[in-house]
Amino acid sequence: MLLQSFQNQKQIVIGNLKPPELIIQDELHLISGPLGSMVGLYESAIDFLSMDELGGKKIKPKVIASTATIRRANSQIKGVFNRDVRQFPPSGINSDDSFFSYEVPSDKKPGRKYVGLYFPGASGKTSLVRIYARLMQYGFDLKEQQENVNPYWTLTGYFNSLRELGGTLRLLEDDIPDRIKYLVDDKRKQRFIKYKEELTSRIDATEIPNILNKTRTKCGQQKVDRRTISY
Repeated sequence: MLLQSFQNQKQIVIGNLKPPELIIQDELHLISGPLGSMVGLYESAIDFLSMDELGGKKIKPKVIASTATIRRANSQIKGVFNRDVRQFPPSGINSDDSFFSYEVPSDKKPGRKYVGLYFPGASGKTSLVRIYARLMQYGFDLKEQQENVNPYWTLTGYFNSLRELGGTLRLLEDDIPDRIKYLVDDKRKQRFIKYKEELTSRIDATEIPNILNKTRTKCGQQKVDRRTISY
């Protein structure tokens, strides 16, 4: 490299700059499938351009990658970087403390309980109707018993596509109320579904805060913004 000073007409010869010695790769778990194959081509070129030579030996840059999961990390890193992998921090010898997480007694901090339901011979819609109807009616039963109903009054569902969401909205208008009537004969003790909201790309972004604020409204109270909402 040649630098020239125009004032003193002085030239300084500078040796070649060293290539990058460290590459930081974030969100490694997002690089998979076809994207990983394409990125692997670029990484090979970057490795070649970043190699240094010391004592006649080619030295590649060090790569540090962060990921949200270590599942199949060896094969993924081999496909993208063509490197061996060393996990840091390594797995601990105690399952109660793996560096990333540690076990806390339930009497100090109660945890969550995950329940899976199995419906052999039933369709997904049938299963959803029965689960939603029972959960929503149970929230109403807690209200009648004057127990702590707020954590159970709002039911939140997650869907993989807008099509599934739209199908559930239709079920909330027809099949789920009918199922609640089947569970409880007395109309005075039935849960009525008055409000349904969705958080999707189909709604305006300015409406999202309003919808989230509604979830803070306690059962039996009213909240007034642009509309009067009664829960």
